[in-house]
Amino acid sequence: MLNESLTDLKSRLDQDGIVLTFTGPFSQEVIEVLGDAIKKHINSDENIKKNTLNVFSVFIEQTQNINSYLSSQKFAQEGLGFLGSGLVIIGKTSENYFVYSGNMVVKEDAVALMSMIEEINGLDREQLKAAYKSQMKKERLILEGSSGGAGLGLLEMARKSSAPIEYTLINRNERFDYIILKVIV
Repeated sequence: MLNESLTDLKSRLDQDGIVLTFTGPFSQEVIEVLGDAIKKHINSDENIKKNTLNVFSVFIEQTQNINSYLSSQKFAQEGLGFLGSGLVIIGKTSENYFVYSGNMVVKEDAVALMSMIEEINGLDREQLKAAYKSQMKKERLILEGSSGGAGLGLLEMARKSSAPIEYTLINRNERFDYIILKVIV
């Protein structure tokens, strides 16, 4: 039964253009290993070689944000399992790469994150550049209990993206939502 499921999964991943997927707890070591695999894959693709650094940068931003957020104090007492794990998917179409990420988020943080994404999506390229430079100079807290990397990371992803950042919020329970981000490079 599992063998058939795995071949079905592989067929579906191929059909959707998925070149890498990871789900589980993120750590700096996991991010580095996956990052090396991504660089090797993208460098072997002559059609999209010019976007290598952008895809890699978006991947790093998304995984660092997951790692930082899920290792924050908010999740320290929650235990492991689905709550403490994230998801990253990298795929390609004939024209672009796409990077998805997903993780649990406290509802209040989800609202702040969605608001930040909407604000960033409303900026043009020059405004994004100015906002990024301004954010680099600031050391403010973005989400309670985290280090401000989320705002800078979102700006960086928006700068590398060829389309607005997409997000989906899925209600998990009264305290948590699952957020999925999609960036097209």
